[in-house]
Amino acid sequence: MNLLYLGDINSVHDFKWVTYFSLQKKYTVFFVTELENYNLLSPEKKSILQDANIITLPPIFNFSLSSIFQTYKSIRLLRGYIKKYNIDIFHALFGSPQAIWLNFLPKKGKKIITTRGSDVLVLLRSVCESSGIKNKILKKLLILGFKKADYITSTSDLQISFLQSLGIKPSKNKLIKTGVDIQKIIKQNPLEKVNTKKEKFIFSARYISEVYNMHYQIDAIKRLPKNILNDFSFLFVKKPGDESKYFQQIISELEAVPGLKFDVCENLTQSQMWATIKSSELTYMVPKSDGTPNTALECMASKTPFIMGDLNYNEELFGGVSLIADLSTSKSLTDKIILALKDYPKKCLDLGFNKVSEFGSREIEMSKLERLYESL
Repeated sequence: MNLLYLGDINSVHDFKWVTYFSLQKKYTVFFVTELENYNLLSPEKKSILQDANIITLPPIFNFSLSSIFQTYKSIRLLRGYIKKYNIDIFHALFGSPQAIWLNFLPKKGKKIITTRGSDVLVLLRSVCESSGIKNKILKKLLILGFKKADYITSTSDLQISFLQSLGIKPSKNKLIKTGVDIQKIIKQNPLEKVNTKKEKFIFSARYISEVYNMHYQIDAIKRLPKNILNDFSFLFVKKPGDESKYFQQIISELEAVPGLKFDVCENLTQSQMWATIKSSELTYMVPKSDGTPNTALECMASKTPFIMGDLNYNEELFGGVSLIADLSTSKSLTDKIILALKDYPKKCLDLGFNKVSEFGSREIEMSKLERLYESL
């Protein structure tokens, strides 16, 4: 079976989905990404992709209503790849705006879209709620793109509910989480972690981005007592190649926090990510919206104390496994950090490991996707 994925070639999470199939002899896997992601490919990453049997194709442009020539060229590229490589299934690994491309692909081809959280709960919702001719066109194209998919896999029930509110047939929606490699995480050597200013550190494990609530985090850090800022440094994650004004602003605000020592890491390998989580005294993730947070599953598998925001997460998987911060007030995150460093409940660690073993296995989740492929 020939598979063509559209996603972020530098994403650890996309890599997890794709390698489940690329490492099986019965699949031939091709990957296409946007130019901005392709340009960030390092020689090391190219070697990793090659070793994983992933064939990387020349990139496309981002979809744009104002750059019609580039959009048309990208459509021709995608259609050409599908024909040249006899693609059986085209799979977009992010819901917005990648779903738009399905409007321009051959009708007879099989198509799947995966949504991950902010792609539909923030980006797509924002387009749907915004006014103006451009947003109305984008909304129509996005919804039509979703409707052209044979299946839409989502990492949370909340994403599925939102898509169905837009008119997506329930029969197309499937809940499939990314899942984690539990045994590999257990065996991971923590010495492979990234370097930090202090041996004891607190890990903000999502990108420096507005959707990941950076100002909420900074306000919480400002309230921490001096002894915590003296004893612990913070570690943040930079999206590869991000030199945006927002990123620079956040760095400036972090530098202005009295007593704060922090590091910023970029381009973490999967092994480095696991090792860094295992080595942290505490990891937290407080995005404005989310799917099934893979980082939380990795914390559960490694028995690392962690904090989540009070979003509508899957109770079966995430109920009782971490401390919960109220996202409406940054003081709540401050209080939870203090509590976690002083007396993190052991029952959360044990319950988290048991739950991720039962409900968060990558092998189990990807086998669900494989059955979808085989049904088409």
